Amino acid sequence: MRNASERKDIRRQEKAAKIRETQRIDFIIGAMSTKQGRIWFHDFLAACHIFADPFTGDALVEAYSKGERNTGLGVYRDLVGNCPDLFVTMMQEANEQEILNERRTESDTDGNADDTDADDTAEEPSEAAADEPPAESPAEVSPVQQVRAEPVQRRVSAEEFQRALMTTAIDAWVDSGHAAPAPVIDPAATIAGLVPTADEVTQAQATLTSLVEKYEATDKSEELEAFLLNTIYAA
Repeated sequence: MRNASERKDIRRQEKAAKIRETQRIDFIIGAMSTKQGRIWFHDFLAACHIFADPFTGDALVEAYSKGERNTGLGVYRDLVGNCPDLFVTMMQEANEQEILNERRTESDTDGNADDTDADDTAEEPSEAAADEPPAESPAEVSPVQQVRAEPVQRRVSAEEFQRALMTTAIDAWVDSGHAAPAPVIDPAATIAGLVPTADEVTQAQATLTSLVEKYEATDKSEELEAFLLNTIYAA
């Protein structure tokens, strides 16, 4: 039985806890070092709503989803804190796979549409074309319609958006009492009413991780949060 008052028991328990934590981190890094492991972790994070806001309007469903997301955030912090380079690789691979899947879907859709058009054309009698009235010229699109058709542009630049993402992460890290070793980008953070894309989250986290590494090489005469903010907003 463990005796918390004995120094030897305390040291033994501390050593055992340190070994368990080292083994846990080694497992995470080892799994993320394989493509299969990166796929598993990405699917797990996606299932935990890490890359999207789980808002549904139903309080009970949303509470359940937020619980799943809280579990996912713990794993997310482990990945970003212990193997940030592999995390970036994981996100890049996931984005490439998503683009490939979209292209395959578009290709299948276009192929089905071409087959349908060919069948319809073969069934139409040749005399039908002569009886049809001349096709009307397409209506002109007004300037107002053209403006509405254009995608909504962000009011902030990409650089400002990245700075805001990192600043939000630093503020949350300070408010948490430095619960994590370093700030972690929240994938569901809202900046100017906009949720960041997976690429933006990856880029912001990679930048923060790089700045933290630079801070470790300094004499640490200033706090980490001050160093990060000063560097991010340096002229």
